[in-house]
Amino acid sequence: MKTVMFFIGIGICLFFITTCQEEETPITSPGNGNMLVNTSFERGDSTSADGWIISKEPLGGFVRDTPPEGGNFSLQLEASTPLGGTATITVPVLPNRQLYRLSFWAKADANSEATAVLDFISPATTPVSDTLNIRDSIWTEYSLIDSFQVSEGDSLRITFNAGISELILFNSYFDLCKLQAVEFDK
Repeated sequence: MKTVMFFIGIGICLFFITTCQEEETPITSPGNGNMLVNTSFERGDSTSADGWIISKEPLGGFVRDTPPEGGNFSLQLEASTPLGGTATITVPVLPNRQLYRLSFWAKADANSEATAVLDFISPATTPVSDTLNIRDSIWTEYSLIDSFQVSEGDSLRITFNAGISELILFNSYFDLCKLQAVEFDK
């Protein structure tokens, strides 16, 4: 029994090693109101993961299926066991800005457990997360707004997650991502 558990553990470790990118999460620079450098997973007529850490194929990739105004490609993530495909990007917070809006278009196969997570990361506090469940099977715009007590060195991390599936392969799709600092209503 110990031998079987050992090999299962080795298999899980190999899975993580082969599906994760080897680089650290990049930090992008804010610009044009949208804090993300790559909002539509493409550059010109080609796919692009610029700024994003995306699971390797088959868990992460690009498809020619987009929402309105979505260009030519979107991100496709596949649910799997023990972990599904993910795409992550981290950006620094803006000085003196505490209210942020994450918006994106997404769709997912029926019964998918796909999510989008916005994490506030600060060396001074415990990380804070907001999660949206992706339940629509047609392209739908999702958004969330949250406020954070920010300091220099803090960042926001967006993670798109396909979820877990043991029997049936589920896919989720993401495109036209925006992260913006917004003003409080006065």
